[in-house]
Amino acid sequence: FSTEVFGLVGLAIESGGGGEGIESYYSVFSMTAAIMKTGQSGSTSDRIGLGFLVFVFVATIFVVPIALVASILYHWFASINPLNREKRLFFTETVESWQYMQVYVL
Repeated sequence: FSTEVFGLVGLAIESGGGGEGIESYYSVFSMTAAIMKTGQSGSTSDRIGLGFLVFVFVATIFVVPIALVASILYHWFASINPLNREKRLFFTETVESWQYMQVYVL
């Protein structure tokens, strides 16, 4: 993803940067590297905590959408009884809610 600054702040940044663009590009890997870099000078518990944060970040981006699609496809194609249908719907709603964690991690 990328960010771009507009308005008066964008003009100030652009004029101070020698006319360079004010758009910044990020990837999942650059974000995780930046998160882990902040804990290099910290203690072991800091690195463990940041490692867990990176794990949650990667899980919400890669693993959870795949699990959500698999759950929806299973619900669509499998013939299940009403009790199992309610369990599957609960699982699907839980995975969908977990995916919203990505917004808070960013």
